[in-house]
Amino acid sequence: TGAVAYLWNTGQQTSDIFVKTPGNYSLTAFNQRGCIKTKTVQVMEDALPSSEFQLSRTAIDARNNQLGCIVLYPESDVEYEWLISEQNSTATKQGKQIIHTYTDLGISGLYDIQLTATNLNGCFSTTVKQI
Repeated sequence: TGAVAYLWNTGQQTSDIFVKTPGNYSLTAFNQRGCIKTKTVQVMEDALPSSEFQLSRTAIDARNNQLGCIVLYPESDVEYEWLISEQNSTATKQGKQIIHTYTDLGISGLYDIQLTATNLNGCFSTTVKQI
């Protein structure tokens, strides 16, 4: 900030730009006295973490009401949050592997199991399965 003119290697002449593509971006700034300074930054794409998971069973009932869930491709520095729906409630759990016991199995139907994987930069992916 503080320059009187800006020139990016993209041709834009603003103090800041929005980019969608990884690469090297250079900014040349000019002050009132004619001084020039160039700065280059490298923009890298942050891959989304995998949110693929496997369930221990395909159906639940009053006798078989425990469900295991496991992340298929766990990654370091990724947080895993599970959202398990029941008939009248929702449970939230964290971890690469969880076990959930259903306590509210009134009417038969489909229940959602949602996994959201979030990396350190806040990038996330979500997968939903039904049982």
